[in-house]
Amino acid sequence: MVIGRSFRTSRPQPAGLTLVELILALALTVGLAGAVMGFYHQSTSLRESLLAQADFVAAQRSFMDQVTSELRGARRHRMTGITLEGGEMEMELVTTALPGPAVWVAPRITEQPPPVEHDLRLVGYRLGYEEDEAGNVFVSGLERTEQRRITAPVVEEGEEITVELLTDRIRFLRLRYWDGSAWITSFSGGDFPEAVEVTVGRRPLPEATTPEEYPYETFTRVVYIPAGGETPRGRGERGGGRQDADEFGEGGRW
Repeated sequence: MVIGRSFRTSRPQPAGLTLVELILALALTVGLAGAVMGFYHQSTSLRESLLAQADFVAAQRSFMDQVTSELRGARRHRMTGITLEGGEMEMELVTTALPGPAVWVAPRITEQPPPVEHDLRLVGYRLGYEEDEAGNVFVSGLERTEQRRITAPVVEEGEEITVELLTDRIRFLRLRYWDGSAWITSFSGGDFPEAVEVTVGRRPLPEATTPEEYPYETFTRVVYIPAGGETPRGRGERGGGRQDADEFGEGGRW
């Protein structure tokens, strides 16, 4: 028997990470981070797209309500004979309107009196265009013009005619006119069409493309014009008025 001898038990040392394990860990970390960033960018893009779509829907509904109100209030200006004239992408008409709040306020003696306002206005709708630094022309949005004195001797934009950018969300406009027998793309002649079809889109019309070939989503409303049934042509060709308007969807559609 051996006395005074001690025995020690050795414990195995933990092995370190190998190069392969380190590369796999880094790859998993990078892949997980990439998936999280991809999901974040996708959700952000979807959110921006939904917000842009909601803004466009709000803009087009506001415009449709405004143009509907003015078309249904269209009247002939007796002195000049102006009624409604329009093409496929712009329109101008005389409509009724209440005077602004300035005419109801009595001015002081030292103040200039407010400009003369009438209950008839010459309003127009068209697309606005701008030019960037490179000289490229692009559609800036939908514009509305208004002339409050139709018989003004000198008519210039910025003076008698005000120009307002209604919205930059609408960048396509197409107009058609129901003359009592067919849809036409231009109207003039001193009377009114029985209805106007208004179509708007969110994106500009591509180059070398006609309005009929517009490839993107559109919203359309058909507006019946009460004054259209009062014209001699409307009564002579179609019997006039609301019965004809019902044939092409009077009131509006989306």
